Amino acid sequence: MADSRFSDYRTDPLVREMLRVIGQGGQAQRSAQSMPINVWEEGGMLVLEAAMPGLRPEEVEVLCAENTLTIQAEVTIPDRDYLHQELPGTRYFRQIAMPADCLLEETAAQVEHGLLTLRVPKARRRHPERVRIQVNRAGEPARPKRPVRARKATELAEES
Repeated sequence: MADSRFSDYRTDPLVREMLRVIGQGGQAQRSAQSMPINVWEEGGMLVLEAAMPGLRPEEVEVLCAENTLTIQAEVTIPDRDYLHQELPGTRYFRQIAMPADCLLEETAAQVEHGLLTLRVPKARRRHPERVRIQVNRAGEPARPKRPVRARKATELAEES
């Protein structure tokens, strides 16, 4: 609405800046935005894609702490005398809780065409161990009558 009132004055830098600020709800600085992501498993890895138009590798920071992956970026748009501009510079921020079996320190990241792709290896699952527990009658001591040895499920399968 404000654009149509000042359409004749678009060449004035002061009017352009005023229209830009009005278009942002009166705030010159934008708060960080959350980017859309896709996550899936592939070949023992967790793959995460985050879309951030205009992103370059030097503009993104990926941090891992306490099974939380943090992605933050500031996409800058060249300062030009635009005739029409709808892609502003943007700050992105997103935190994602990761499964406990992810090896975050071995994460590989790449950026291509504004798409950040993270590949997070997952630890191999261990075979569950099978433990035999002595069951006593109520009121009897809780200690087993004979020693109990923990055995892996593979050992039990070999005995069968």
